[in-house]
Amino acid sequence: MVIFADKFLRDKSVKSSPLTLVYGDDSYLMSAVVKRLEALCNPKKTEFVKLYGDETSAQELFASLESFSFLYAQKFVLLSYFNKMASKSERDAVMEYLAKGLPQGVILVITADKFDKRNKNCAAICKKSREVNCKKPYGVGDVIKYLRSTKLQFTNDALQAFARSVELDYAQIAKECEKLFLLFGNQASIKEDAVKKYLLGFREHSVFELQNCLGLRQCGRALEFLEQLLASGSAAVMIVGVLGRFFGSLYKVVALRGDYTDAEIMADHLPEVHTFFRKDYLEYASRYNQKEVLQIFDLLHQADCLLKSSPLPAKVVLRSTIVRACRRIR
Repeated sequence: MVIFADKFLRDKSVKSSPLTLVYGDDSYLMSAVVKRLEALCNPKKTEFVKLYGDETSAQELFASLESFSFLYAQKFVLLSYFNKMASKSERDAVMEYLAKGLPQGVILVITADKFDKRNKNCAAICKKSREVNCKKPYGVGDVIKYLRSTKLQFTNDALQAFARSVELDYAQIAKECEKLFLLFGNQASIKEDAVKKYLLGFREHSVFELQNCLGLRQCGRALEFLEQLLASGSAAVMIVGVLGRFFGSLYKVVALRGDYTDAEIMADHLPEVHTFFRKDYLEYASRYNQKEVLQIFDLLHQADCLLKSSPLPAKVVLRSTIVRACRRIR
């Protein structure tokens, strides 16, 4: 059974399971899920063993699963980075072993980027074990769900301000939540002004203005706000991520305008955009066509790759991206 990590972490009725497969692209969530699974075990009655795929052979894992200490009633074994085991034959051997069942009293947790269900043993194991999917947040909706699962209380406007400006990364979101908890604790609802003042500060204002300028194709002003964002310490990859979300929503408006009225688009197809801002997207959509927005996705992808692998200064990469995004396709 597949469970998404945010739901798993909120579910107070979760119990231990002999085998749990934890996978996905968000290391923060994976770590939180593993900690939760460890916490389900009685520390006085459980032997904890941690193994790493790049350091462990299949035979070493089997030996660990089958050896017991008379001091403990059960054994919790964590195998991290299963996908980094030495070879496919090693991984296949593990799956063949697990398909036959675990020794009595063993709780096994395996983490990986993904599990290959084309392997018949892996497919069979996934059907009878618990799978926890630790995917990165996809958009504003995922961020808001996470925020609502914390001890913090937000007004709706504050939730939107936080979710639209933070990087799509649960580790970063958690750090920002920790800051707010230190400031406000379990007080009544945190308001939008507080989020802007204590958390997002000038960055939040500038990123909205940058989006607005790009939507209106105002290149000069967009470059001004880019300078402000970089000067305030905003990460270049975060800026690219925010712009990717912005143009993703804009593309929906541009693509749907032939089949739906503007009112239908705003009401039914832009849940990730706060109602107050939806009318702005209709204005932006009048300045772009589908081909141009698709070209901008390519520009943002190129910028992301350059920022992560090229020695070029971030300012140079981002300025070039914004100038090219504001140009019309000839």
